[in-house]
Amino acid sequence: MVEFLSENMAGQIILGTGIFEAIPLDDTLIYGIIFLGLVAIVVGVYFLIRSRNALKGVSDDIWSEINALNIEKNNLDKKMDLIAVSYRDGKISDGQFIEQKNAIAEEKRKIENRIAKKLDDLRDLQTFLDKGSNLDLKQVLTIAELKSGVSKSQEKISSLEKQGLSYKEYISQLEAKIAALEDKGKSELESTHESSKNVLAMQVENDSLSKQVSLLSNQVSVIAKERDSFREKLNEYSELMESYKYKVNESKSAVSSEQSKFAGLQKENKDLQEEIKNISDKNKQLSKEAEKLAEAEGKNKLYQTVIDRYADAVESGESKTSAQMKSLVNPKDKVVATLVARFMSGVEGYKFETEYLKVARGAFDWLRSNIVVVPHDMKSSFWLSLDEVVSKKIGSSEEASILLCSVLKGIGDENAKVVTVLLDDGTRHSFVETTFREKFFIFDLQANDFFEFYGVEETVKKKYNFNGHKIKKYLYEFNDGNYSQL
Repeated sequence: MVEFLSENMAGQIILGTGIFEAIPLDDTLIYGIIFLGLVAIVVGVYFLIRSRNALKGVSDDIWSEINALNIEKNNLDKKMDLIAVSYRDGKISDGQFIEQKNAIAEEKRKIENRIAKKLDDLRDLQTFLDKGSNLDLKQVLTIAELKSGVSKSQEKISSLEKQGLSYKEYISQLEAKIAALEDKGKSELESTHESSKNVLAMQVENDSLSKQVSLLSNQVSVIAKERDSFREKLNEYSELMESYKYKVNESKSAVSSEQSKFAGLQKENKDLQEEIKNISDKNKQLSKEAEKLAEAEGKNKLYQTVIDRYADAVESGESKTSAQMKSLVNPKDKVVATLVARFMSGVEGYKFETEYLKVARGAFDWLRSNIVVVPHDMKSSFWLSLDEVVSKKIGSSEEASILLCSVLKGIGDENAKVVTVLLDDGTRHSFVETTFREKFFIFDLQANDFFEFYGVEETVKKKYNFNGHKIKKYLYEFNDGNYSQL
């Protein structure tokens, strides 16, 4: 290019010399030539400024490339963080972790080398522009250390680097030629004839340079468009990174949820193991109780044999007259009085008409929970006292009913009486009957609830059953004031 310009300039100078030799020179022509020379200098300065602005655009492009490299470097740091998390969670082995870590370190080293080269280019441009650029080198060096990144920008950035270097060298050559022409133009203006020929040569040269600068400006515009397109891609990559971060956060939340579920399962497993241990302990305890029960059953058989042997003697000693039957219901008995005081302790200002059912239900529930009612299937009649029923916490249905009737009499129920019936399966069973506020009640300590059998007398008697067996026949009834065979 330099040889072409030199030959072209030499031709123009020779051509100009011939023209000026053919044209007579006067003052007007000399001033015209000087004016044209000044115009050529102004035009040259204008295109020089434009070339400097174009170089600033190239500096901006290099700056964008540095930012892209820093973004890519930041992405590598994030990738390294993810690999560290995977290694910590045991998802990758030691060898895989070291291999991936070394690969990322090598990529970072290459990127840092490219960033250093770009910074050198920026320093060259700043030196060329006589420190007139808006770029602050300290700021560039500081920001170059920041972490940002797009993983797929390397190929485009390499292309821009090559183009920037090529234009830089070419513009440096043009500016050197313009500076030489300016110096040469100043020198030529000092002489008249030689100046005019040199100015014309400079004008031709400047026209050629203007065309080349115009072509360069077009190329810079193309690069600017490519830069804008590249920035759009950077934005797209940034959005993809944000989406990736969101998915990573979702994955972390899912992992945390699964860890919580796993912890819950571990706790449930621990509780289950504890429950299995408790069941095992209970089984051992039940085995011991079964052994004791078997021993008790053996004793019961022995006792039953003894009782059966002496049944006649027991019968003669335990048989009761009607008067003795009435005396079994005794609201004034010390044990009964103690129970009545217990059941009425939570009721202040007790009144039979308003508080009876509340106290009676409390007595019913306590006796039902604390007295074990057993079938009276011995061959002879045998009666436990009220004190024995409470202390031993056991009795037949008749003995338990006598205790309940005594308590009800103690809280003011004059209608309470013990009733013994024959069921349709041929067995005897006893309970307490009473009336309160024109309602008929059957209180059976082996029933499900205090209010299971109450209402109209005939309806209640038809409804009543014990273990599914209905009343076949009433045998007798009694309380402390009356005894009746039915």
